[in-house]
Amino acid sequence: MKTRSFIVLFFLFSAVNLYAQTEPGKTFVGAGTNLDLSFINTKIKVDNDLYDVGKSSSFEFSPQLGKFATLNFLIGGVMPINISTESDEDDNKQTITSWAIGPFTRVYFGEEDTKFFLNGMAGLGKYSIKSDSGSDSKESAGLNTFQLGAGVAFFLSDHVSLDLFLNYASTTMKPSESSDYRIKNRGIGMGLNFNFIL
Repeated sequence: MKTRSFIVLFFLFSAVNLYAQTEPGKTFVGAGTNLDLSFINTKIKVDNDLYDVGKSSSFEFSPQLGKFATLNFLIGGVMPINISTESDEDDNKQTITSWAIGPFTRVYFGEEDTKFFLNGMAGLGKYSIKSDSGSDSKESAGLNTFQLGAGVAFFLSDHVSLDLFLNYASTTMKPSESSDYRIKNRGIGMGLNFNFIL
């Protein structure tokens, strides 16, 4: 009888423990990247001659803060930041910086330590290009962005998860000095998030 009671209690507490990861009222703190940390050196080979065209590097980081409104349903805010640098063989350098801020939402599916999820975000921000060539110049643009994605969260404990996801992103930039044109970027990217649930 004691053994049977112990087994029932064990499964009951295990089930409560699994839901405790994404239960209402929990705070979500996340830091993510779109696996976009890169350093690239471009060379062109013509006949037997090799020419150094330039170097580029980029990094993206997305801090997140949210609350579980109901079981497995998360709402919050996110601020994606992207910095990339390009330089040519004459050491002319260009730095591109973009940031946005806006709401995000996520829905988890499943009762295990591995949960699938769908997420989305929308935001407004700014995009700037700074050139350090012969004459320094800076251009800027307003931007709006949205992302839709899906992924899998690996709960390493009740308070820590590691997420792998695939996102479709669309960003539209409108230069501040001109209303005649807009720049649109669309694409699919893979990402990695490390999250704390408090």
